[in-house]
Amino acid sequence: MRGRFPDVIFNGERVFSILQLETMRERSMGMTAEEIDDTIARLRKGNAMLRAEAAGLESEYRNARAVLEAHGAYAQNAETSEVLDAELAAQKAQDNANEAQRAIFESTPTMLAGALRLLRHLADFLDEDDVVNDLYVGDVVGDATRNAASVLEREALS
Repeated sequence: MRGRFPDVIFNGERVFSILQLETMRERSMGMTAEEIDDTIARLRKGNAMLRAEAAGLESEYRNARAVLEAHGAYAQNAETSEVLDAELAAQKAQDNANEAQRAIFESTPTMLAGALRLLRHLADFLDEDDVVNDLYVGDVVGDATRNAASVLEREALS
């Protein structure tokens, strides 16, 4: 059995295997002139094949476009755009909520009331589905946090 080997760093990244090291070395060296020429030749050949295939699809394209135009497919583009806009707006709102949530967790309370509120907020957060991945304790972490907050509150009032 091999012992734990020290961290191996190459080009600023940790390396865990010889294969990874060789891949990183090749990537960092760039391509030789011969490799570039070979890649360009393969791209040209592939592009020529695609253009030849596309030429055979021209009549099929014209027929499909005519059917779409006849059925007012342009209106569907507007609906699709509205759906995408709504999805982007929803994602932006979620991003904003995530940033606000992070700001709350990064805050440092200065008074007992703020600390208690932060603990209760954390408890509510932990009670959300899929936040705590440990199935054995996931259902009690929020309650434990609230119980601790209650003790702190009771002690502060006495």
